[in-house]
Amino acid sequence: MRARAFIRCLLVAVACVAVPGAASTQPFASAPLEALLSRAPTSASTEARVITLSAVFLGVPYVLDPAGEGPDGLVDRDPTMPLDRMDCQTYVETVLALARARHADEVWPELRAIRYRDGLVSFERRHHFPEVDWIPANVARGVLREVTADVAGPHGLSVASTRITRPAWFRALATSPTQARNDHLRRAPLARRELERIAAESQETMGTVLYVGKAALADPEVVTRIPNGAVVLVVRPRTNLYGRVGSRQNIAHMGFAVRTPDGLMYRHASSTRRRAVIDRPFSEYLHAMAKTKTFAGLAVFVVQPRQTQG
Repeated sequence: MRARAFIRCLLVAVACVAVPGAASTQPFASAPLEALLSRAPTSASTEARVITLSAVFLGVPYVLDPAGEGPDGLVDRDPTMPLDRMDCQTYVETVLALARARHADEVWPELRAIRYRDGLVSFERRHHFPEVDWIPANVARGVLREVTADVAGPHGLSVASTRITRPAWFRALATSPTQARNDHLRRAPLARRELERIAAESQETMGTVLYVGKAALADPEVVTRIPNGAVVLVVRPRTNLYGRVGSRQNIAHMGFAVRTPDGLMYRHASSTRRRAVIDRPFSEYLHAMAKTKTFAGLAVFVVQPRQTQG
């Protein structure tokens, strides 16, 4: 069955509803997710499960910021686990949760822990900034292991740093293009008051990321060292892709490196190519990125298996 048709079949039974913060609430029906997980048996390696399950979403439309905290969310009421639309981070998070789960009832707890600080569902606790939230939290949990230095080899690593002005970012969200679909935020005074509370309690943070530099990536040997199924993050230091949104960042995009019979692909939710989850030849993607003034390089992480208890 083609990926988009398969996802449509899943959505017939999926109920994308969750109570924010409720650890036991599942935002989906177990049966359709069991069907999805059956495509990648738990006996397979984590690498193989990432590759198989990431392919399920090929062709799914790109939508900026498609996931939220459900119908009771104070700021963002998008579904907690949309399967029919993706942006780059939502796509990677969903695949990671699926690949590390053994059964359908483990998917949502794993996704919560990947996406939110301490696994508690709220807009305030969402890992909004990859370099200071998402990467450190998921490395600490054992979801990801950094291999950027291994990929760089003798070329060595580069460092990008920028100040994450979190309070200003939260205060700018009501008019930010990243929240253009968020009618609740624009219309509900309660949502804006909640954002102001979050902003007032937030602090600026220095965000730093290690990466393989653009010049090093021109060496074919470097690209061959990128592990199959690795999470590859695009580093564009101190840039802002959406205009004045209150803070600059170092990480602009993320996806998976996947080796196929047609060569190494960058499998990602693309906002430019067909606005969908696609496979794009890795070399072609790098060539296009090298033409931009802000592209600096890549950070690479291997997906780790979930540790069994006892």
